[in-house]
Amino acid sequence: MADNVRRPFWAILVLALAILTSGVARAEGETDSQLTPNARFMSGKLYLKQQVYEKAESQLRLAVAGDTASAEYRGYWATALAYLGEEKLQQTTGISELEQRITAIRAASEIFKSAGEQFAAAIAMDPKKQTDWSGDNRAHFWVDIYKQADGLFRENHFEDALELYAILTVLNPEEPEGFFRVAYTMDRLGD
Repeated sequence: MADNVRRPFWAILVLALAILTSGVARAEGETDSQLTPNARFMSGKLYLKQQVYEKAESQLRLAVAGDTASAEYRGYWATALAYLGEEKLQQTTGISELEQRITAIRAASEIFKSAGEQFAAAIAMDPKKQTDWSGDNRAHFWVDIYKQADGLFRENHFEDALELYAILTVLNPEEPEGFFRVAYTMDRLGD
């Protein structure tokens, strides 16, 4: 009799795992339009926690597309974009050729530009909550990039520093320090 009880349990467990596995495959392939924006949001938050930034960005972008009125979704999407930008920026340090490195930094800059736009949109949509949450997250990434740029500047790597300072201007165009640093670095380069 105990075997009769176990068989249905194992059959249900195997069926449940099969259903979950197919759901995960669809979510990763972004082919399941049945997922709600909230389901995508929760998935994106989980990917953020796991530091899988490309998947986090993808799921959070789809959450925002499904619910364009959610400031929280936008704030998280912006955060995923910024982490993805940091990841891409980190990859540029291994590029020895200046022109290739600058091109790669500029590609990362486009991701930060999108992050800055989404942070600003989240704050505009819900200033009471998002000014703290999105504003603090944007400031965190801004400071990290500023420190990197400042280190490069002090080491006389002005071309690289200029590109990183330029990222500051797209991440938060309301912060004048980024523009000052761009101008100052351009002056050091003779521009």
